[in-house]
Amino acid sequence: MKRHIDCAGGEGLTALGPKLVPFFKAVLVYFVVLAGDDDLEARGPSWTGVLVKVLPILSLVLFVLLHEGLTLGLLGPECWFSRRVLLALALSALADALLVWPAHFLSGMAVFGVAHLLYIAAFGFRPLRPVLGLALYALSAWAVSFLVPSLTGPLALGVPLYALVLATMLWRAVASSRRPTAPWSGLCPRVGGLLFAASDALIGFHMFHRPIPHSQALIMATYYAAQLGMALSIVGRSGAEEDGLRVLPVRPG
Repeated sequence: MKRHIDCAGGEGLTALGPKLVPFFKAVLVYFVVLAGDDDLEARGPSWTGVLVKVLPILSLVLFVLLHEGLTLGLLGPECWFSRRVLLALALSALADALLVWPAHFLSGMAVFGVAHLLYIAAFGFRPLRPVLGLALYALSAWAVSFLVPSLTGPLALGVPLYALVLATMLWRAVASSRRPTAPWSGLCPRVGGLLFAASDALIGFHMFHRPIPHSQALIMATYYAAQLGMALSIVGRSGAEEDGLRVLPVRPG
């Protein structure tokens, strides 16, 4: 017998569906209310806009809480992965709110950077796969080179630093070697990381290189899909095993 708490059961997609209904409804509301509103930018930021924008991510926070239940309250290592994902999602919601106001762009980017660090901590560095990391860093540097001429002031340092953290998150998400009880969930961090990078690349090129048609819809569609992938990566994961901790047998009697 082993002392082991499975922090995420191997549920199928059908069983997970009801827990994800709030997320899909919130995404639908966003695209109906905001993304299709041609006068949105003219009216400027609003708290209604903030609420509608962050609701999908808050719905994913709710999904993690519903899926894990009370086990997230454990202080041991069993649920480290899920707690890190939960905190990353919560910080992402805060960053989304900050980015509604252009004056808080740097602050929002910094908060997203911390969220990425939490994802990096969740995925870990085993296996290392350094060649993949070097390739992604080179690709990131190449992409940032298109933005550099338009970066001034704090952005000249902030954007490259953020790109470095984002590339690291993508590296660890793709390199993650997991053995989940739900095999499809092993693809979720990889797809989520790739879509996150795509969404942020769209933001960077739209803001600092050249305008992209329908950028808002493209950015948010890839972003919400990315965060869904990150949230689903908790399914079928054993926290103690994934953190590389030795599972100790329970002494009988």
